[in-house]
Amino acid sequence: WCSLSPRAHHRVAHPRRAQAQPRGMGGVASVMILCAASTTAWATTEAERTTTDAVAERAPVLRREASSEEKNTIMDAVRGRLATKTAYASADGAARVFSETPPPAGCGEATFVNVVARHGTRHSSKIARLDALAARLGLPWRYPGGDASQASLLTPRGREEHYELARRLRARYPLAFASVVSPASRTTIRATSKSRAVQSAEAFALGAFDYDDDDDPALVVTASGGVPAENEGSTRAFRVEIPAANDSDRQLRFFDHCAAHAAWEAALERNATSEYARYLASDEFEAALAAFRRRVGRGVPNEAGSSTTTESSSVSAADLLLAYEGCAYDVVVADADDRWCGLVADHVAVLEYAKDLDEWYENGPGNPVARTMPVELLRDLVAAFDDAVASSLAAATEDDVRAPNTTRRRSALRFAHAETLLPLATMLGLFDAQPAPTAARLDDARRFRTSVVAPMAANLVATLHPCGGASASKVKVLYNEREVVLPACAAEGVYCDLATLKRAFHDALHVWDFDALCGNAD
Repeated sequence: WCSLSPRAHHRVAHPRRAQAQPRGMGGVASVMILCAASTTAWATTEAERTTTDAVAERAPVLRREASSEEKNTIMDAVRGRLATKTAYASADGAARVFSETPPPAGCGEATFVNVVARHGTRHSSKIARLDALAARLGLPWRYPGGDASQASLLTPRGREEHYELARRLRARYPLAFASVVSPASRTTIRATSKSRAVQSAEAFALGAFDYDDDDDPALVVTASGGVPAENEGSTRAFRVEIPAANDSDRQLRFFDHCAAHAAWEAALERNATSEYARYLASDEFEAALAAFRRRVGRGVPNEAGSSTTTESSSVSAADLLLAYEGCAYDVVVADADDRWCGLVADHVAVLEYAKDLDEWYENGPGNPVARTMPVELLRDLVAAFDDAVASSLAAATEDDVRAPNTTRRRSALRFAHAETLLPLATMLGLFDAQPAPTAARLDDARRFRTSVVAPMAANLVATLHPCGGASASKVKVLYNEREVVLPACAAEGVYCDLATLKRAFHDALHVWDFDALCGNAD
């Protein structure tokens, strides 16, 4: 339970906090979350400071000791090119300080915020496979974040990513994240049933609602439609809703419930002529594989000081891609670049492009179902705006917004996965201006780079701005905190009439049927 306690996050946000103490949670779903999170090792501040030393002791370098200059060169080459495993802070190589286009004349500051975010940095889902690959290649390496029980769980970095994201959004949009008496009464917080999503939601809420060091809130995790949990009535509680055990989560995990998407994925796996499969057989990728084979075939120093060698012909493309993932987790978990990264850094651009091809055709514009799968999520986003307008939030003054008025809606927060965010961005047309990537050759000028558009903690934020009354509201969209113009709003720019968006997506909002679109059986 300590792994879900808000106090645990204060060890990152407020290092002087004491050890976490258990909180109560109610409902069967809460028990499931407790069970899922029980294997998570929450790192204390002191443990986080000693992570690099501990990892270095457990996982010696895979090659000769690199100089500081060489290490910096390798880290610079790989840190921001780790595809969907890229840490959020490295996603575009820039500080998270962005310019803000002021609202049009007659429009006010944001009074409501819609958020859809990917969970923060997690541990690899392939820990056992990575350890086995290192052993097979004779490399003195073990996964730096623990054993296979940690697979896919949120890391301390992942919690910090969402806490800091919330703090930045709160600073940009104070009316939407004003200090509140009861955030549960004005904010909807939803997460998928995965513990990494629930814990990301918790970390975000701690940053968004201005809980200070001496005012620790109660966390309520409950199934949608379930019985109230123990702390439900607390004025300092926030509630994270997750799907009930047997619910079909068509808003945030629609990809799990769409037969057409499953069929498309299966067809890609079998298709030896797909762009991804063709690229793995291309001269560019073969050159990268040959270089990797030479490196592991030459032998690397082991703990005894001697070298081990591997028959290079036994090293496959799948092994190289797995080594690339090992490099990613060396960086995001241990901040180390001289292990797997030392073996793949020279060809990281090729490996990133291979992953981009895979994502474009599996979860992006190359998937014909991607533009329709998120229909229930889109409806939820628009319904949240409508609810905010109906509750008079859009017309409220600053003093009114900060008053303890439970009828005013401030935000709707959702925490999910890359497979949620990429189809949603595709549906909104954010990738429409980009040509489809192909296996012909690496396109280093492409804009669809998953290291940038789908890093850990990637997010889409849509803000609501009152413009002379509740019936005249504008919406602004941020993708990873940067302002974007939706194709549907090209004529209006950054600030788009809510009515314009509704007209552009009329069929999705009023006509489409999820089961029919996905070819689901009755």
